[in-house]
Amino acid sequence: MTRPADAQAGHSSSYALLVVGVVVADWRMAVLLLRVAGAPDQPPREYLERMFTDAGRGSGNLVDYFDDVSLGQVDLGRSRLFGWMDYGHTKQELADAYRSAYDGKHDELIAAGMSVPAADKGAGDYANEVYRGLIVQWARDAFVAWNAGQDAPASLNDFGDRLICVFNQPIDYFGNPGRTVVNWDPAGPPFSVDLTGVAHEVGHNLGLNHSRLDGSNLEYGDPWDVMSAYDGVHLSTAGAAPGSSAPFLTAGPGLNAANMDLVGWLDPGRVLDLTGAGAGQIQLRPLHRRDLPGYLAVRFILDGRPHYAELRLTTRWDRAIPRPCVLLHRRGIHPAAGNWCSELLTFAVGGTGSARSDLVAGDSITVGDPTRIRAGAVDLAILDIDAQQERATLSFRVRPQRRDLQAGSPFAGVAAGAGGLVWTPGRGLHRVPPHSPVLSVLDALAEYEALQDVTGDGAADLERIRLGRLLQSRDRLDAIVRARQSYQVPAPPTDRSG
Repeated sequence: MTRPADAQAGHSSSYALLVVGVVVADWRMAVLLLRVAGAPDQPPREYLERMFTDAGRGSGNLVDYFDDVSLGQVDLGRSRLFGWMDYGHTKQELADAYRSAYDGKHDELIAAGMSVPAADKGAGDYANEVYRGLIVQWARDAFVAWNAGQDAPASLNDFGDRLICVFNQPIDYFGNPGRTVVNWDPAGPPFSVDLTGVAHEVGHNLGLNHSRLDGSNLEYGDPWDVMSAYDGVHLSTAGAAPGSSAPFLTAGPGLNAANMDLVGWLDPGRVLDLTGAGAGQIQLRPLHRRDLPGYLAVRFILDGRPHYAELRLTTRWDRAIPRPCVLLHRRGIHPAAGNWCSELLTFAVGGTGSARSDLVAGDSITVGDPTRIRAGAVDLAILDIDAQQERATLSFRVRPQRRDLQAGSPFAGVAAGAGGLVWTPGRGLHRVPPHSPVLSVLDALAEYEALQDVTGDGAADLERIRLGRLLQSRDRLDAIVRARQSYQVPAPPTDRSG
């Protein structure tokens, strides 16, 4: 989430502490309280101490949030506040820097022959980068000046050079690796020092990217994920004093399983990986409840990309979501930046024809196209969601992606002059002479057998595809028979005279 333009996130380093056999990343940050002339020091320092540090642990603060969504792997508790300190620059100076960078770059792009709309965008992107770079650099300068007058000067290196810049009035709102900039807005939230907005921008600081909706080019789109920020389903007490049901003005939502896995926070020991053909049932616990025994997510691979099923209940960070539900996400690629991101999947369920993402008891879906045998598919059914017992029961059936080897590739023996073990879909390993034409027949029959398990709409089309595989088998066998019945004309003898 950014204002006025977007900031991309990546990964940054961390220090590791070994605690009772669990690696906990010490992501303590230097929180710089920056005073720009024209507004008082706000919000109160006590509020900021409780939000950003161990002083507020257990109250639903930023430390608690990332402890939960990282499954205990990220600790922000040793973050430290510095200031209030004079920023040393005005909002007008920042605006002037933006305008100067924009005008210079715009003239340069027009002179290079770029169209006006393209030059407008290019100049805006460049000026925004310059502007935001200056915001952080001037904040660092302010810290150096303030720190020099302290009895016990501190070093930003002690915090891995990870900064959270908190301004006393609206300046900007963004995050990128190692950097977060937020501001107090008395008219907010949004875009104030509230938990949802700050958690989103600190998420960028920690390496997270925006969460998206599958099939959409919009920058945000996942209402159940904090990396869609205020577009997400969050609790808000806008206008209410801190201390209500959201003591830091807003709260939630949580973080989805795909995002957790992308930054290494999804405990592999708490994930059921569906590999190979099979069917069964599984009970899921709420995604962020590492204190409860059992699986927290289901993961499977389709079209080369991980997919995740997760349970979310109307509690804690998700207490503003409409209802308990199961969600499916997958790892996607940002259409503009090209970096990894999460994508929320939607399905037409319940016979209404309208698509939705929150699956409830009685919903059944298929992920993937079951008629594309080589692509694979997974059937999921939500049998029950028990909010009191904090669990959901799902059934699944997996038709795995076909990974065809070149026909005749032996697992044992040599490629010519000897037999070998050959893998064929539907039959596994068997002894066939290398490069045998029988392999093509087995291949078509294996697809026919796999299609027997496919159900759903379009029965006539499915039957046509099944019949096609049988006809392929027949035609290939006919070709083998004809070849074996043909006259074998020997090659002429080699002339050895001379």
